[in-house]
Amino acid sequence: MQALGTFAEEGKAYVVHTPHTPTAWNNILFNDTYYMEVSQRMQGKSFFLEGYHANTYTTGARYFYLRRADGTASRLFAGEGEAYSCTYRLGTSTAKERIGQVEAAAQVLVPVQGEYEIWQFTLTNKGESSAEVSLFSAVPFSNSGPMGGECRYIEAEGYLYKYSFPYHVFYEDKEKVEHKKAYYYMMSERAPASYDGSGQRFWGSDGAAVPEAVLRGKCSNTDSEGEDFMGCMQHSFHLAPQQSETVVLIIGVAAEQEEIRARRQTFPNVAEELEKVEKLWQKRCACFHIETPEKELNYLANYWLKKQMVYLTRLNRVSAYCPVRNQLQDALGYAMIDPEEALTYALRVLRRQRADGSMKQWYMTDGSPERALCHVDHSDAPLWLVLCLTEIIEKTGNADYYQKLEGYIDDSKQESILTHLVKAARYMAGQLGAHGLCLMKDGDWTDPINGAGRGGKGESTWNTLALIDCLRRLDVLAPEEGFAALAEQFTESVNQHCWDGKWYVAGFDDNGRPFGTERDTEAKLFLNAQTWAIICGAVPPERMETLQNSIALLQTKMGYRLLAPAFKEWNSIWGRISIKQAGTTENGSVYCHASMFAALAQAVTGDGAGAVQTILQTLPTNPENPPENNMQLPLFVPNYYFGLDTPNFGRSSCHMGTGTVAWLLWVLVEHIFGVQATCGGLTVHPKLPKAWAKVTLTRIFRGEEYEIKYREGTAVCEKRGTGREEEV
Repeated sequence: MQALGTFAEEGKAYVVHTPHTPTAWNNILFNDTYYMEVSQRMQGKSFFLEGYHANTYTTGARYFYLRRADGTASRLFAGEGEAYSCTYRLGTSTAKERIGQVEAAAQVLVPVQGEYEIWQFTLTNKGESSAEVSLFSAVPFSNSGPMGGECRYIEAEGYLYKYSFPYHVFYEDKEKVEHKKAYYYMMSERAPASYDGSGQRFWGSDGAAVPEAVLRGKCSNTDSEGEDFMGCMQHSFHLAPQQSETVVLIIGVAAEQEEIRARRQTFPNVAEELEKVEKLWQKRCACFHIETPEKELNYLANYWLKKQMVYLTRLNRVSAYCPVRNQLQDALGYAMIDPEEALTYALRVLRRQRADGSMKQWYMTDGSPERALCHVDHSDAPLWLVLCLTEIIEKTGNADYYQKLEGYIDDSKQESILTHLVKAARYMAGQLGAHGLCLMKDGDWTDPINGAGRGGKGESTWNTLALIDCLRRLDVLAPEEGFAALAEQFTESVNQHCWDGKWYVAGFDDNGRPFGTERDTEAKLFLNAQTWAIICGAVPPERMETLQNSIALLQTKMGYRLLAPAFKEWNSIWGRISIKQAGTTENGSVYCHASMFAALAQAVTGDGAGAVQTILQTLPTNPENPPENNMQLPLFVPNYYFGLDTPNFGRSSCHMGTGTVAWLLWVLVEHIFGVQATCGGLTVHPKLPKAWAKVTLTRIFRGEEYEIKYREGTAVCEKRGTGREEEV
């Protein structure tokens, strides 16, 4: 059986072989202000981004039809023709399909700048006789809402637009919203044979598979008001044998009609815009490059996971509702690509710290009213400041950043970044329960553990272990603070109170009862408490083998379950996590982010082969859980795979918003290849699998490119252009 898709061009491209993939395989195309998804059928949706990464819905699905002279019509790229293929690249998607004697090809891209997308269609007559064909292109615009709206075709200017006054309620809000981008438009460089602004007129009333306008062979040429709007254009062609014709469409959003007119007058050159996009992705992907025996790992790490990382960070996961831990970990991953820019993103978060060192976890990045999780007190935000900012600054190679002055959200004074981090650690070290462990409050890294600390006394093992890691980091930067001794104090508390004989408990509830113990019937074993005990160096040597054997109990063919057994009923100590569907999200799924914590723990103990295996299992290209089973486009790592407690074991969540990718890239480059960027320079301490006898990594650091060749356990580093090698 033919695979659903295959990599091409040494991983720079991915070819989908069928329009009938198990889920919509969306390639994401974006710049800093416009985002679109486009599937293997050239379907999807788009957003434009306003303010600090707030998003506003722009268009829904896209529909393209080819009509022939005999009145028959086919929807393009839906599998009605033959010789179908769809090729994804970092900045474009291209689909081809043959309908009778006509081959239709469509390429779409989002330019480097601007709130619009560019579609280029090429129709080629592959037959021996002439062909009369029409291309119908239709895009539903967002609903007008109660304010009403209009959709007009401006023939003199050559564009179709939809406008609705931005929705508002209060009288005084009118002036606040009237300058928003509310003009959605569609234009072509060649005049259409007909058009429609009305969804009803285009589709007709009977719900036919082919729209009424296409069957009729002509749009209504009618403007519309107060209904479901669509941008629809028909382009008709007489194609001689072997002749090709091209149509370019622009779909976008603007604040004023003048912007649309300006775009039409300086109609984008597709080749030039494509070249700009390709050069941008080349620059982003140049940060590091690996060559290993695992080709699909190479392809994903060298190209596609970097793209996922750029999306998560620069577009704030296309959400204004988010925790600071997401933003900081995304910035950590982005520091592998552009450390200076990553620091800019991380400092936006740092400025939300309070002067006492504390920090609120969830907030609205666009300043809109707080909701849901914004109203609870998750305890782990200060930890991520230390963990992520130290890593990001080290990757810049500039220790002076530690002395950069930054302010607080509740105080006008400015203090050094290092002081901010010291305060964060001090705050966490002062929020303790009866066992000398950090308080849980409304949850730690695992948001839905909201039962154990709701009374203000429950304690989190994970928080405490992460704090130990933070204290060890800060002791190097500020030894006068005495953080080494404090780290040992917490290590003693963890080993005295949290060890349950085979593993560490997840924490203690408000009544001092441990949870995550061998005596529990559900959630006996919690992964993060085990992996982070290793990461922070808290595990006594005599316990290491026992702990590693316990961690292995959570392993599956696609990574590690977050906990086991999964909850099947309400547990008042754990709280909300226990009523999530068993085997999904935090309740016993193979949670990919936590699997990367496990990979780091393996690398820390010198088990490079185990760390690589964990990464390979997590990838969507895992042969033990291929796309035919996990169902996702194999160009990104998902949030989780369904766990053992569900008949959908192995299926992907298909959710791209995850800290997995940041940790995967960081663990792979800096802890398995061992090439760590520090303020003191590059260091190389590899922990590669012995089976990898010959591998190579190139990395850009401080504007210089270094190549590290690993041969039979020996690493040789060369700065490009010098011709000098040094054994390290």
